[in-house]
Amino acid sequence: MLRSIGEAAAKEPHAVCKYLKSLTPALRFDLLRVVVPALRIELSALIAGNYSMAVRRAPRDVAIPEHLPPALLLPLQAYRDRLTRRYDRLVASGHTRAYTYVSRIMLDQIRLAEHLATKGIERWDVVRKRDIVTFLQEHPHVRKNKVMTFLHFVNDHQPFKETRGRPTRSQGGERRNIRPPAIVPPAVLDDLLDDIRKARSDAEYLLAWLVCRMGMMANSAYLLPLDRVRINAAGQLVLRPAQVWVATPKAIDRLFKQVVEAAVPLWTQKTPEQLEQLTFFPQLIPHLTVFTGDVLQGRTRVLRASAIFAAMMNGHVDRVTLHQTMGASMPFIVKLELLLAADMHRRLDPALVVQRNAHILGKANG
Repeated sequence: MLRSIGEAAAKEPHAVCKYLKSLTPALRFDLLRVVVPALRIELSALIAGNYSMAVRRAPRDVAIPEHLPPALLLPLQAYRDRLTRRYDRLVASGHTRAYTYVSRIMLDQIRLAEHLATKGIERWDVVRKRDIVTFLQEHPHVRKNKVMTFLHFVNDHQPFKETRGRPTRSQGGERRNIRPPAIVPPAVLDDLLDDIRKARSDAEYLLAWLVCRMGMMANSAYLLPLDRVRINAAGQLVLRPAQVWVATPKAIDRLFKQVVEAAVPLWTQKTPEQLEQLTFFPQLIPHLTVFTGDVLQGRTRVLRASAIFAAMMNGHVDRVTLHQTMGASMPFIVKLELLLAADMHRRLDPALVVQRNAHILGKANG
């Protein structure tokens, strides 16, 4: 691709733009990642000036083992195709999904199928609840809701299902067992950030800060475009990690400016269209997986949940505010609220509160 761009640039100015149009969104993504910053800025300007040229990382391939029994294999392939279509539809509609969207979901289903095959189960319609329980006990990192969603998909596509030996559902339905997410206490989160600040580079500390303070997913923080970093009229650096702009502390403000300037010189002079295609962490941290394993200790999801919980403990309990500033979904926020000592969203009649206080203070009549 670099050779072709050089040949196109030697011909005429419009030849480079024409060549970029001939590439797929995934190839444009790979191209922008490998070129030097100066060329990345020039190519980003050409891409940003033409809205028909999208830039998107290619989805990770999903390899389903061919040795599985056909009755287990075919539903897995159908589910993969469904997830792929959903991914393409969401991306085409302007939504953001990680390139591992399909592979991350399918990995748990493939593990389940291999587990069942080792137990001598070769069809999905004979799977019992005890089989799922055994699998979840042997694979505690697998989330139950992902497995149950896949099983609902399989059962919906089997008109003649084996029902012998299955208990009937109660009249009132089954009560959902909601388990709160795993977190670490805010003090532990502070100690982790302090250790990273002392032992790691400025860029690594900032990326860890976005995960452990702003509650961003590691991949979203790593690929944060520069159009979501801005210096306001007061000279303060503000970020848009989700839907709204958030001011940064003074120490982070100063550090962010230094790191971004080192990765993309004169970035404040670029147009919004150019900034939309520019990132700064990939230039300073080559491999995200190495960073999440070494620096974040492979606990990215736990640390992100801990950041949102720490915000709740600091008094930010409004769900809409948490959703818009940290990007957490409403169901996830509700699960985190189970860890709080009281229901922060329950509201009582003020008159009832006055009467209650009067009884507590012994001032009530009778």
